[in-house]
Amino acid sequence: ASRVERAHCEVADFDASINEKADISFLVDRLATRFGSQRILAFQPNDTHIPEAAWAVVPAQYVQPSRLLWKKIRSTGDAPRRPLRLFTRPEPVTLLATASGAQHLRWRKVQHAVTHCEGPERIAMEWWRHETPPPARDYFRLEDGEGRRYWLYRTGVVPQWFLHGIFA
Repeated sequence: ASRVERAHCEVADFDASINEKADISFLVDRLATRFGSQRILAFQPNDTHIPEAAWAVVPAQYVQPSRLLWKKIRSTGDAPRRPLRLFTRPEPVTLLATASGAQHLRWRKVQHAVTHCEGPERIAMEWWRHETPPPARDYFRLEDGEGRRYWLYRTGVVPQWFLHGIFA
């Protein structure tokens, strides 16, 4: 060889996850420096089946990468369907049935004709965390005539209905 130089080679696709993690960490650090660490947030899974407690929002800089990995479903079935928008406080709703058998959902003073219903999915509260555990909830997925999908539940000895989330 008439000319010899030291070459620096990097295989980008050999283990791309290493570079992706470094890139994400670098991005989070830069954003946190610019906007403040309390403004750059990440979802962190919690070990519970209660919908409103299944995750927490924490500053992204302080999350361990292993905690961000959602565990695989241990059962052989599909993961439970959950809405993209979960309300912080479930909102009371009224379900109405007409003499012809049609059902309507009244939410925020607006009546929606129910065209499809799936459920129930029973979610029992964590009895070991409460002296007197709250009653179980029976969740239903409803769809109205315009294609909007709602996630609501009934609870209590005298059933009360609450809207807990909206699907996209």
